[in-house]
Amino acid sequence: MPQEDQIKKASELDPVARYVNFVFYNMGKKELPTTLRLTQSEPLPACGDEMWDLLTSVEFPDVVRHLKTLAGLEPEPQQKPVEGKIGIKIGNKPFTARMYFDDQAPDPYCRITSTERGS
Repeated sequence: MPQEDQIKKASELDPVARYVNFVFYNMGKKELPTTLRLTQSEPLPACGDEMWDLLTSVEFPDVVRHLKTLAGLEPEPQQKPVEGKIGIKIGNKPFTARMYFDDQAPDPYCRITSTERGS
């Protein structure tokens, strides 16, 4: 699919899905750290103008639910920490995004770690 079609398709997604896609994209491009910790009490990280624009309509609980769904986990808050992973591709580079969710911590959080595969 040509890049302009990919951009158009991404722009049609809801803001949470778009934000998560930008996070993965920027992690893959090394413009965000390979490990991110998203917490309920801290602002969500941004990289680039489009991500900043999305932050006005994206909240931590929605991002966590979306990430859990992508990882095949139950999206609602859990009593114990849970882990999941997804395989994604940034351009032609595949890598795995591993996620750890602690919904019961004093400050609930999600840790995302991306690791390149096949390097």
